Amino acid sequence: MGFLKRAGATPETVARAATIPGALKHEETVVIGLVGRGDRFEALVRAPGGRIKRVRPGSRLPVGRVAGIDRKGIVVERGGTTRRLGLPGG
Repeated sequence: MGFLKRAGATPETVARAATIPGALKHEETVVIGLVGRGDRFEALVRAPGGRIKRVRPGSRLPVGRVAGIDRKGIVVERGGTTRRLGLPGG
């Protein structure tokens, strides 16, 4: 087991590069990641209460029905209007 190193604190430069301060608004539904490839994406979405849900086209969220998912995020439809929820920092 000599080849395994004990994990330490994340170097400050790595932490700064890997995070976007304020990117996830706690009071909003936000896309936190995509799963899949090609035209078969699913998305990981965080609801305002902090619950994480894996969604696909047709899934229901507090902000509406998921109409589509692509590399840029998800499109939700509610009351005849659509809007895009993009990835943080994108």
